Amino acid sequence: MKYKDQFITIGNTHVKQVNKTTAKNIYDKGGRIYLNACNMMLNNPWTTPMLLDKEFAGKFETMVNEYEYYNCCSERGNYANYFVNINSKINKLWITIGG
Repeated sequence: MKYKDQFITIGNTHVKQVNKTTAKNIYDKGGRIYLNACNMMLNNPWTTPMLLDKEFAGKFETMVNEYEYYNCCSERGNYANYFVNINSKINKLWITIGG
């Protein structure tokens, strides 16, 4: 993982990078996930991480596949990195147990 053991700020949200399995578990429990192409810096003027919220989005696998199809390439990175809010109660539980 590119940002392993680092705490990062996206807007006003403090996030931590997690693997896909942990991200899926958090998303399925109602947590929010941020996706960013793996070669792109997080805070730059050209792109921002995409927020996935189960309340407004579909299945995790479908949303990740759509994000990677439209936003990932050989220059930006071929896959997505996953970030979760470290201040959310749901996310704290899964980060402690699963990640």
